Amino acid sequence: MLRRTSDVDAVGERASLVAARAGGLGASTARVAEAFERLGVVALNAGLEGSRVAEPQSRALMLVSEEIRASVARGSEAAREVATVAQEVGDEAAELRRQLDRSRNEVAEVGQEAARLRSSAQQAQAALEELGQRLRKATGVDPEVARAVALASDHARGLLAALSTLAAAPQARTVLAALRPLMSPLSRMLGELGEEGSARRGGASAAGREGDPP
Repeated sequence: MLRRTSDVDAVGERASLVAARAGGLGASTARVAEAFERLGVVALNAGLEGSRVAEPQSRALMLVSEEIRASVARGSEAAREVATVAQEVGDEAAELRRQLDRSRNEVAEVGQEAARLRSSAQQAQAALEELGQRLRKATGVDPEVARAVALASDHARGLLAALSTLAAAPQARTVLAALRPLMSPLSRMLGELGEEGSARRGGASAAGREGDPP
């Protein structure tokens, strides 16, 4: 983010420099056009003076005056074209600078929003950790275990629904027989968990009887 901001600033500075140089070029071109105009006036005066003198000096002076005025006209037109191009370049550079300023502001806003999102994520993570600690303290169940139980419950409900659908199918016996190798480990695990729970309940009952008064 910082590097992008630095790049935008660098391009903005170059755009400002281009705009300034375009403005200077426009001013210089205006001075050139003014010089051409003065030269054109001088050439016109020379032509007028040539009309007052005798031949052949008059003819030669008028030809030179016409050539100079033609050159002045071409030079003035070229100067105006350069001034127009310089103005357009300056305007484009200024618009680019404004766009870069807007982009920099948008980048800054994005950075602020990203910082707010990171802060919110950190707060949410802290809240989840605190909630997990409270859950563990209140129930003795780890949050990961609770999530695993909820996930297993969802899968168990889905499995029962699917088995109910299969049981109603015409080829139910064949399908269930094909699923038996997959269901056997699950059935064995559930049986072992049931036996372990029964053993724990039996041990707790025996401990309770031992603690009863004779």
